[in-house]
Amino acid sequence: MGHFSYKNSLRNRFIGAALLMVMPLCILVVGQTVVFNNTVKHLDSVVEFTSDEFIQLQVLVGEIYQAIMAPNDYLVNEDAIEISKYTYRSQQVINVFEELSKTMAEYPDELLLLNKARAEWNQANEKAEYILSIEKMRDKNQRVAAMKAMDQYAYQSLGFLHKLLYLSQDEIIEESNEIERFSDFMMILIVGGITVSALIILWLHLVLAKSIINPICCIAHSATKIGNNEYSSRLQWQRSDEIGDLAKSIDVMAEKLEKSHAELEALSCIDTLTGLSNRREYSRFIQKELDRSIRYGRSVSLVIFDVDNFKKINDEFGHLVGDEVLRKLALVMHNAIRNSDQLARYGGEEFVLTLPEVPADGAYILAERIRKMVELIDYKTPKGDAVKITVSAGVAAFPENGKMEKEIFSAADMALYDAKSKGRNCTVCA
Repeated sequence: MGHFSYKNSLRNRFIGAALLMVMPLCILVVGQTVVFNNTVKHLDSVVEFTSDEFIQLQVLVGEIYQAIMAPNDYLVNEDAIEISKYTYRSQQVINVFEELSKTMAEYPDELLLLNKARAEWNQANEKAEYILSIEKMRDKNQRVAAMKAMDQYAYQSLGFLHKLLYLSQDEIIEESNEIERFSDFMMILIVGGITVSALIILWLHLVLAKSIINPICCIAHSATKIGNNEYSSRLQWQRSDEIGDLAKSIDVMAEKLEKSHAELEALSCIDTLTGLSNRREYSRFIQKELDRSIRYGRSVSLVIFDVDNFKKINDEFGHLVGDEVLRKLALVMHNAIRNSDQLARYGGEEFVLTLPEVPADGAYILAERIRKMVELIDYKTPKGDAVKITVSAGVAAFPENGKMEKEIFSAADMALYDAKSKGRNCTVCA
């Protein structure tokens, strides 16, 4: 369908046609106005719910994770700076709870879950403030009990928040179904009105088909494409009438949904434990860099890191300590790389580092630097037990070790195996 440009509005053409067919076209105009307005309102509701409430919930989850880290770190190193960190983060959590309470004021089910999450957070906050108010806890059991109580309340609060996220997704689906029903009703109303009009006079039917039906079909088709997640679909009509306004509203809605979808897509590429890229994002990133390197003849290096004796750490100190080890390890490694590099958690205790435009020898130097930094990590469990953290690394590069991701990864994996065979805590180049 091409661009449309009309000198007169639809309403003026309806008034002229009413001389011949008053009732059918009056029904058509009223039906269009009601359905169009309701459709736009529902579309705006979906966009607002997706972009505001869903993102605020994600922010709140992140803030709670950040907040509970400070008391745990305080129990480990008793650094007074952790008190300031917690004060700031807990205030951020309170602020987001307040904003969400206003947003969910018209949604009683969501507000009930939010209040439950907030109540659990208040309990966690009390435990955290108790931990931070004591300069030194001599009883190790008292330390562990205080930390577990705080973590329990915090994770219960996070559980309610995750339920809210799922509930939000269900409501979006319900809104989409209602929009589809509005679209069906709109099509029936318009087609019915045009059909009745055509029985009265043929030429008026042709005029209406050209000025209304065909554009509406294009709008319905565009709405269907958007419903099928084709958010890049745009009408881009140059019309100065009501259908033009609706087309512009559809385009604005599609743009907002595309942006929201991109934000959700970005969240799906993050490893929730470490905050690094996940395996899915690693696969996308390295394939993009390999394609670029093949095109321009540049190097790409890959380093696989594996935490030495990680199972022993889990078995001896527990999985919570193991998780904390992975988080601290991820932070140290991430601080050692460039913005153009990508560090991802491949799975379990394995991390992969993609280095665009870095040859194998440069990757080896960086891997050794990271390995030595990890070796210097001074980490103690909440009980005061020291945990020795070391990593082994395997290095491979394009094009020396292959032109496909599987070939390069396999070469780096074999080099990692050699590093393990040599006694661990070392780097081997393929």
